[in-house]
Amino acid sequence: MATNPTERGSRGSTSARRGSGAAAGRASVRGEGARSRHSSLGERFIAGVPARIMAPRIVFILCVVAIVAFGVLMVYSSSAIMVASGADPKPPSFYLTRQGIFAFAGAIIAIIIACVPMSFYTKQRVFALWALSLLALFLVLAMGSTAGGAQRWIDLGFFALQPSELVKPFLILSVATVLAEFFECYALDTRSFLLLLGAAVIAPLALVMAQPDYGTTIIIVATIFCMLVLAGASLKFLLLLLSIGIVALGALFLLEPYRLTRFQVLLDPWADPYGDGYQATLGIIAFASGGLFGRGVGNATMKYGYIPELHNDFILANIGEEVGFVGTVVLFALFVCLVLTGFMIAHQGPSMRDRLTAYGCTIIIVVQFLVNILGVLVVLPMTGKTLPFISYGGSSMLASFMLVGYVLRVSVESGRRSVYDERRADFAVVSAGGEGSDQDAVSSHMGRSTAGSPRRRSEATRARSGFSVMDGRRGESTATRPHPREDRSSYGSYDRVNLNDNPSERLRSRDSGPRVRRGGTSPQSGSRGRGSDSYSSRRGRYDR
Repeated sequence: MATNPTERGSRGSTSARRGSGAAAGRASVRGEGARSRHSSLGERFIAGVPARIMAPRIVFILCVVAIVAFGVLMVYSSSAIMVASGADPKPPSFYLTRQGIFAFAGAIIAIIIACVPMSFYTKQRVFALWALSLLALFLVLAMGSTAGGAQRWIDLGFFALQPSELVKPFLILSVATVLAEFFECYALDTRSFLLLLGAAVIAPLALVMAQPDYGTTIIIVATIFCMLVLAGASLKFLLLLLSIGIVALGALFLLEPYRLTRFQVLLDPWADPYGDGYQATLGIIAFASGGLFGRGVGNATMKYGYIPELHNDFILANIGEEVGFVGTVVLFALFVCLVLTGFMIAHQGPSMRDRLTAYGCTIIIVVQFLVNILGVLVVLPMTGKTLPFISYGGSSMLASFMLVGYVLRVSVESGRRSVYDERRADFAVVSAGGEGSDQDAVSSHMGRSTAGSPRRRSEATRARSGFSVMDGRRGESTATRPHPREDRSSYGSYDRVNLNDNPSERLRSRDSGPRVRRGGTSPQSGSRGRGSDSYSSRRGRYDR
């Protein structure tokens, strides 16, 4: 069927208009995408700090403030009746006042730590802090006070100091420094790394276990193991440490009868509800009586002398009874938010040591939190460790705020680099500036190569792997080729191509040309190509 050319033209113009409209639409979409990508290059700022840095910091601080305020309230609710009805009556607000003072002092310490730059913590100063921690642990064993069968405190008059709590932030800083020296700076070999890591960890843990304080030991070991995972330790090394830890934990339960008893209570707390399982069963009853929304703040019944030390390591039972399941879940959500923002801050740290320090401080908080709540809920054996920021205790509150101070300091250090600095660092392909040079004063990318820092391989590794660049004769490595000033006449094709001495000989004659073999002919069959009788008498362009 014939088609009118005018109709074809109109259809063509219509399709052209549609095509142009579609192209314009695609161009518009591409333009909007380009504009959106271009706008994403910029950063939002909060109080002059990039929002990606400031937002997690603000949320982290708000979570800490909310948890501490709730903890002070719960300490007052769980201790007011106990101190008023004791053999030596005190004001109902006795523990409330002391816990408030501890929280205020801890906040001041956190602010001071957050104002000290991480560059202050050189290897010598980190070693000094580690040595002071060991000295404090020695003093506990030499002149510490004993309570509950353990020697863990130093009586300072106005409160009892527990050095094993204050060791945690300094130990994390020491381990982070050693890991960064090995995994990032390559300043240590494997033997030196293992020796330093063992000295930094084993010596304090041995003194802590001598008190004995196995709960703190487990918390520290779990935290350091997580730091090793984040630092990039090998799977074989991690499995070895995990096996040693499991064997040591089993030995601890078997060596002391009371630890085996705690494990038996974990399996069946109702087997001896008025003996070994007394505290565990009452904790379960307190949670069950709280119901969905609880009895109300101040209306718990277990604080009337039923559960001992309710304001301390068993304060979660009072929380469950007074605020119920919903209030307990809200508290858990605050801790989860605290941990997530702590990890966000750690992820943005400018160096491996800063990142590992923030990760370690956040992880040790969540590990102690899990150890306490799982012990109260009879999921793990009870270790007597406090609930961070909530349980009564000056040493625990001060140590928790010290951890907060280090996390905030890493956040402050992260805010010094903008998103543009990070993008420029991604483009780095040069290596300039030596160790100790002020590279940031030159450019953000100077001295940092996208290929990473070079690391010398051992001779065995170099022999097993890698490429050999062959040059010159077959089977000849570049490692054996001569120096440019040496005689190269014996190195075959490695020498320059000889273009003859006479320039006229390099001109192509009419009968000269490349040697072409046609069909299945060969020099032996008599086919000589074109323009000459033999290959040896003809010089072509491709022969030179």
